[in-house]
Amino acid sequence: WGQRLELSLPLSGPVAEVAVAPGQRVAEGELLLALDQRLYRARLEQARASLEQARQDRAEAQRELERAEELYDRTVLSDHDLTKARIGAAAAEAARRRAASALTEAELELEYSRLQAPFDGVVLAVLAAPGQALVNRLQAQPLVVLADDRRLRAVGAVGAEQAASLRPGQAAQVELAGEWLPGELILVGREPLEQGYRLEVGFEAPAGVTALAGQRLRVRIDD
Repeated sequence: WGQRLELSLPLSGPVAEVAVAPGQRVAEGELLLALDQRLYRARLEQARASLEQARQDRAEAQRELERAEELYDRTVLSDHDLTKARIGAAAAEAARRRAASALTEAELELEYSRLQAPFDGVVLAVLAAPGQALVNRLQAQPLVVLADDRRLRAVGAVGAEQAASLRPGQAAQVELAGEWLPGELILVGREPLEQGYRLEVGFEAPAGVTALAGQRLRVRIDD
């Protein structure tokens, strides 16, 4: 695979929905899995209400400050009372900012409670089921394994003399399903493995052609 990821969620909670199955192709952004949304929606509504209250408190504190400044200019208010009004306005603004931050956090938690495909690909494995409780405290638990089955890599090995003559970026061709596809040399190993020096050629599989990991391919590398 060009890319293979074990996807997880940064939150804990019960799994409410598994929207995919192994072998299914998915598009970028498509829902794969979701936790129970009720708690996160409730926190979001609470955060919205708190922000609205904080905005009203800030507006009232600002009005109090304006009245205090007007009275101070008319010399009917002491320095101490004016300072208290200014402190009250500053405190109300700080509370509004904390409430705005809490709302952003609640919005992100709701977003993070839904696992979506980060790219077009094929589901290799589903490691969760509805009703399962996730406890992601020390390490996030893998939930879905997704692979990019269009941008692929042909992996092989060559001898030392051939490896020394190759450079990443060289044009290549890969035979898949009887068709020679354009590719590019993306890795030439510089340390020997058991079978020689590792070679990787990147290429794209045509639409409608199924490619499998471990499938044998033939590769040509242009001079």
